[in-house]
Amino acid sequence: MGRRLTAGRRLLRLTCAIAVASVCAFPGLYSPAFASSRPAGALSAPTNPVHPPRSPLPLRSARDDQQGGGGGSYLADVAFISTTKGWVVGANGGVGALIMATTDGGNTWVRQDVPSTVGALNAVRFVSSTNGWAVGNDNAYVKGVIVSTTDGGASWTAKTASGTNGLYDVDFVDILSGWAVGSAAGSQPTDPSNGVILHTADSGTTWTAQTVPAGIEFVNSVSFADATHGLAVARGSSGPAILVTSTGGATWTAESPPSDVQGLNGVAFLRGTAQAWMTGSSSANAALIKSTDSGATWSSVTVPSSVEVLENVAMVDATHGWGVGEATSGGIIIATTNGSTWAEQSAPSDTGFLSAVAPVSTSTAWAVGSGKCGNGSILGTSNGGTTWNQELDQTPVINDVEGVAAPDANHVFVVGADSC
Repeated sequence: MGRRLTAGRRLLRLTCAIAVASVCAFPGLYSPAFASSRPAGALSAPTNPVHPPRSPLPLRSARDDQQGGGGGSYLADVAFISTTKGWVVGANGGVGALIMATTDGGNTWVRQDVPSTVGALNAVRFVSSTNGWAVGNDNAYVKGVIVSTTDGGASWTAKTASGTNGLYDVDFVDILSGWAVGSAAGSQPTDPSNGVILHTADSGTTWTAQTVPAGIEFVNSVSFADATHGLAVARGSSGPAILVTSTGGATWTAESPPSDVQGLNGVAFLRGTAQAWMTGSSSANAALIKSTDSGATWSSVTVPSSVEVLENVAMVDATHGWGVGEATSGGIIIATTNGSTWAEQSAPSDTGFLSAVAPVSTSTAWAVGSGKCGNGSILGTSNGGTTWNQELDQTPVINDVEGVAAPDANHVFVVGADSC
């Protein structure tokens, strides 16, 4: 259901004071012909989807040419701890993970350094202005990785999650207790993967695997209401599954979603309550289900018919929230002000796909994903979604450079294919 990008030939004139042997580098333009941090022998990013919620970017299929693998950048998740301070994570041109931060409510975004061993990041959580975690893949796309910071992202440290082949989501309820979910290689050739849930009680210094119910192939998304009550969405051998715990993950049980739900993408608890939401797909289009008893029972909620893919939902309170995903025309945003009915809001026309949304009040929220020109996309609203503004430059990305000429020290001409 993704929008396939048609490359158009374009002559780009870059003017800057550089040496003849150099190439201009500026926001919005990147070419794999100029640089690559992928190590020798590293595997290409997989193309089959395994985590639709906060989109393990190396793992999407229909939209892979809109993401990092196509030469642009893709943003998978967003976290804000106030109306001014937040972070976004993703991948940059298929050559490394990307973290950007803002301290002025999204007016400016500054890239933060990520260890070179990290290939892509799929999810991010902060519990304070200093303490945060993100999860994803190593730069060979064969192992899960966890990065953490204690200084707001001024520095990030990475550790490999042993025994995993990818981590897709992470949640923390306080500075000590957190969970990360993903998959691990199966023990038999006919058993390609097994679901993984990791838990830490010491801020991520150590992680312990929790027991996942039999038949779960991978775990997509996780959310906790408090230190004991949690939910996760997964795919099992017989279809989508809802994982429920009331013991902090000491035990997990698997339940089936409502019969009309054919796939599950993301889950979001309203922190400190029994209310939870899950996004997914149905026989018609997108699916949204709601629980008011910590996941014991679920009911389907009607969403606008224009929504084809519903990736992520986040609530400010019991009645106000947003959901994001994709429609035929590009990225789509839906909102509720009563907790029951959802209406479409207008996303900028250059939005290609939206993977995550983070509200901090009933008026202020951010959403991230990809632009139609192959760049990462950050949208912001300060009026409850009446208007959403694009906060990143959507200059077309160079996907295929065919020639570079520098007639003098001040002019460079690049011929190739852009992403629009």
